[in-house]
Amino acid sequence: MRRGRGVLYVNDLEMGLKIPELYMAFFRAKTSGWALRDLVLRGLKIKGEELLKMGIVDVVYDGEKGVINAGMKMADDLARRKWDGEVYAE
Repeated sequence: MRRGRGVLYVNDLEMGLKIPELYMAFFRAKTSGWALRDLVLRGLKIKGEELLKMGIVDVVYDGEKGVINAGMKMADDLARRKWDGEVYAE
């Protein structure tokens, strides 16, 4: 996640929509009680540093280049494993 610009925000609340169960399962698995409350009841926009503390993101990078470089490195590492992409499509 990019430091200073990236946020996690459940905009479903602003639009009056029900949050999909798949999202709720993710939020329940990755957050504590107060973080879940802030995300899905209060509708807060939570920045990268706080998401890192919550354990929702693994790393926060400075700037766009940091995010792109990390993504490319991860893609290269995964490509070297020659995994079958069909497994991830299911």
